[in-house]
Amino acid sequence: MSDRLNIIFHEEAAGKAYCLLALRNLEFDTEQAPLQRLLTAMIERIDEHSQGAEPCMSALAADIVTTLASESQDADLLPADAPWLADITVHIRRVDGEFLLSCSKMDLSHLQLPNTGPDRLDAIDGFEGNADQLQDVVEQIDWS
Repeated sequence: MSDRLNIIFHEEAAGKAYCLLALRNLEFDTEQAPLQRLLTAMIERIDEHSQGAEPCMSALAADIVTTLASESQDADLLPADAPWLADITVHIRRVDGEFLLSCSKMDLSHLQLPNTGPDRLDAIDGFEGNADQLQDVVEQIDWS
């Protein structure tokens, strides 16, 4: 696994994706795996913004970009439709006042690689829900 994370932010009104934060070359001075650390930090930012009087996507996006980009050796802010590979891609939308997330892992089926057994990211692939629900999933994954 290369520990690359994409986060795609969607406009509040139309729901159209407007930018992609691509994070890679992740290294932390913590015991957490890099993807686990980034997902947890993202969830913490979402939780904090959800508690605000008037949460909005632009403020959340700016906070996530600032926080997570500072924790990565390489980060790019790209158009939402940029063909940027990542182990996990997270879409963030704000629907009826709540931040909702959907996650997918990189599809490598076209490469016809040998089956190496279960992938720890299978638990995240296809996830749809809020930040608290994603935190539950992240906590149950064996990141070692």
